[in-house]
Amino acid sequence: MTIKSVEQAYNIFFVFSFLAVTGCSNGQAEDTVSPYDRVCSIYEEELDGKASAGPATFQKLSDRLSQEVPELEEQLNHLTNFPKEEFYPALKSMAEHHTGKAWECKFIKNRYKR
Repeated sequence: MTIKSVEQAYNIFFVFSFLAVTGCSNGQAEDTVSPYDRVCSIYEEELDGKASAGPATFQKLSDRLSQEVPELEEQLNHLTNFPKEEFYPALKSMAEHHTGKAWECKFIKNRYKR
């Protein structure tokens, strides 16, 4: 298989990452709120109304994500290294791949729009 674009490489990375994460499932029914919806809520709660958030805000955001959605911690840490304009599309792709359904977070989409 030849990887033809950075986006394709990201998608392959996410597929393998989530196969590893979901392979460790304890077999319990999924929560009614997906971890991705929780990520969306946390971003909005921490960044809403802040045009330019400082280091303390981003540290609090990072701490909450680690505590409240630990199953996504590694993947979210990788996403923070993406260019701003690629962050939301990669997160959306990851969420849709993992959940098997359409996903959107208007707050993050607008915050990181191109």
